[in-house]
This record gives sequence, C-alpha cells and structure tokens, in this order.
Amino acid sequence: MIKDTWSVDGKILVKDNQDQVHVVNTMAAFMEFCSLHCYPGTMDVLGRLELQARDRRLEIESRQAPKDKLIIYAESEAAKKSEQNPSRSTRFNHSSGFRSTTRKQPKSNNTKFIVETRQQSVEILGISFILLVLQILLILGSIETNPGPSDYEASPESSINSKDLSNFYDLFSKSLSFLHLKIQSLAPKIDLIAAEYEEFDILAFTESWLNSSHTDDSINLLNIHSPFRRDRGPQKLGGEVVVYVKNNLNVRRRPDLEIDELEAIWLELKVQNKNIVFGTFYIPPNSGHETWDKVETSLDMALNDNKDNIIVSGDFNENQLNISNSKVKALLNQFSLTQMIDEPTHFTENSTSLIDLIMTSNVNEISYCCVGPPLTDQIRYHCPVIGFLNFLKTPLKAFKRKIWLYDEGDYDLFRNTRSEADWDTIIASDSEDEVTENITNTILPAAAISIPNKIITVRKSSPVWLKNDVKK
Repeated sequence: MIKDTWSVDGKILVKDNQDQVHVVNTMAAFMEFCSLHCYPGTMDVLGRLELQARDRRLEIESRQAPKDKLIIYAESEAAKKSEQNPSRSTRFNHSSGFRSTTRKQPKSNNTKFIVETRQQSVEILGISFILLVLQILLILGSIETNPGPSDYEASPESSINSKDLSNFYDLFSKSLSFLHLKIQSLAPKIDLIAAEYEEFDILAFTESWLNSSHTDDSINLLNIHSPFRRDRGPQKLGGEVVVYVKNNLNVRRRPDLEIDELEAIWLELKVQNKNIVFGTFYIPPNSGHETWDKVETSLDMALNDNKDNIIVSGDFNENQLNISNSKVKALLNQFSLTQMIDEPTHFTENSTSLIDLIMTSNVNEISYCCVGPPLTDQIRYHCPVIGFLNFLKTPLKAFKRKIWLYDEGDYDLFRNTRSEADWDTIIASDSEDEVTENITNTILPAAAISIPNKIITVRKSSPVWLKNDVKK
C-alpha cells in the first residue's frame, strides 16, 4: 500500500509500506506498482474515525493550553521586524523554533517565464495523475482480506461506555450503529461501501441516483436485507433514497408513513423488545413550503404511531450553522425532537455547512453521535453522520463472506488484462463519477478473472480452528 507520495522535478514518487521509493510517471509504471504493492487495501473507516477523534482531542488541548512566554515574545519580535522591513517577511515556526525568511523576487525575464511555465505545466500534469492514482487506489482498497464481524458476544451485563471515544472498535462491537451519507451516485461506489462500512448495522444514503436500470441484485451487500429504495424514476435525475439493514435485525418498511412526492423512507425495527421507527429524508435545495409541509405531515404520523423512539437522518439542505428562520428548528420545537449533530458535514472550496442531520425523540437511547471521515477525497464533499444506539449488538449466527485467494492469483494475467484496456477512453470523461465507474468496471473484472475468489458462509458456532481441511 502507499505510505506517501510527492513530486520532484516533474517526477511522481511513491513510497510503499516497506519504505521503498518508486517512480510512477507513466501509466505502465503505475500499474506495475499497483500490481505489486496495492493489496490488501487502505485504512478502514474505523481506523480513520479513531485518528479523527485523536486529532480533535489534540486540537482541543492545543486551544486550552496557554502559550509559552518565549513563543509570545518571538511572535511579537517577528511582527516588529516585518513592520520595519515590509520587503522581507519573517515567520516564527512553532514546531522547530527557527525563523523562515522569504524575500520578494525580482521580475522575471522572458526566458525565466518560459521555464517557470513549463515547470507549472509539469506540476499540473503531476497533480492530475496523482488524482487518478488516488481514484484507482480507492477502488483497489475494496480488494482486501475480510476479517468478518467482531467476535464480541452480547450479554446482559455488558455496558456501553460512550464517553471513552478512544476505541471505536469497542463501540462498533457492542452497540447498534447507523450511518447516513449523501452518496451522490451509489452504484459505482458499491464495492467501496462494502469495504468501508461493513461494520454498520444500518446504512442510509441520499442522492443515490438509482433508477429502474439498477436492479436490487446489482447493488446488494453481503449479510444485508434487500435494499429499501425510493427512486425518482427514469425521467428525473438526482435525488433518491436507499437504506440497508443487517439481516440479523428484525425490520419492516412502513409505507403508511411515507407521502407521495416526498423522498423519504420509514422503517420499523424491533430491538430488545422495543420498537424504533427510523426515517431517512432527502430535501432538495431551495424546497418550498409544499415540501416542508409534507415533511411535517410525515413526522406527525410517525410520532403518533406510539413507538419507543423516532430516529430521523438525512440531508435537509438547510444550514444549521445559520439557523435564522430555520424550518428544521421549527420542526424540532413542534415535535420536541433533538438534533444531535453540531459540526459541519458539507465542505466546498470556500464554505462549510451543517445540512446532514440526526434527530431523535429520545436522546437517552443514543449513546454517541459524530461526523465521520469522507468516503472519498474530493474538493467538494459530504461527510457521513454516525450514531450509536444504547442497544447491544446482536451477533450474527452465520454470515457470508467473499474471499480472495491472493496466493493463487495469476498476476501476469492481471497485468496483461489491465494493459489491454483503453485507458485514454476510460479517463476521458469530464464527470468524476463516470471516470470512477469506468475504472471500477475495468479493474475489478480483471481481478475477478485473475485472482480466485468465492463466497463462503461462516458459522459463529464453529471454532476458529475447525476449517474445511480439518473436517475432511
């Protein structure tokens, strides 16, 4: 796997997990590197959640810690010198303690301008190539060994310590979890979803962009009920809602709570003798009063159903960081709901906003909520919102697992199959989603015919050491 990547003098350099540096300026060199060093995949969502929580703690500690007097003095001295000599800017580096100086450069002549322009062109090409590298690595990340569900067995004495956020693996293994993400085209990302989010019990996606051409079989996930879908239809682009639920949970759809022309799905789950109604909403931008009136009606019907708890997630396209005349806030007050997310979920080049929400009628049944890391690295992106319920996870008695027999792979065939692909056509589109789908449809079939794979059923009652060769 890749540990680091950078460019020097127009060369794109990549460091593998053995700290060996490789030059990958050409597609052939990059493919060679991928075939030798890029499986199994990259850090999973749990590891990134832990890193994110650690970074938040460090940020809070740094804000709370008083500045050292020497640092304050150094900063004041640097400011004075900068004012005295505006052509020479001085900065004090906190991490290393030295001053770095930048001088104004004289105007360049024509020759220097041409050289600098060529260097900038090389750098731009390098950045574009690295973006392609990252896209392909994201897909290769789904071809990985599968550890399977946690071995944790629920017991009445078990408790969920929601305050200890240093280990998300414990939270996932002990409590029911759910996630909402504005996915913006689900079909080309289904393998990445399977790899990143397999630990979650409920997955809710908005802007799935599905239609009748996407069958349930084409978007199924292992160990999951058939997807609950709300598609717009072949003539309408965008939108749509889809929800996945682990097949060890008792769930049924509640169409009686759903309203025509409102993109929402209601499910009822029975968990430890309690009935929970789980709703997922997508509210298009700049929706008028008619849409919000339907949201109000749908929530009213769900709350009058007399269930133990109502949980609502989704993309409401109303920034809760600026809540003047907020329609969401009015609904919260009207129905005595609590909105659990308090940090941005949507990021662009110039702005951040909180539009992906989790609302509940009973905060005591939600042990923890957070904003997770984005599924893919983009300039504009949505982060998932995640919640953990105060209910112990029901262990799977048996689950299906797709395994890849890497030791038996024919990697010459893998390389040859990839080299025969028309990569110029594959990456020619201006649409990032289309390029991602094209790359997925090229690499995964090549892996499937080159690396033996199969779906097996794992039964939790069997000891780990009791494998097929032992049974024989």
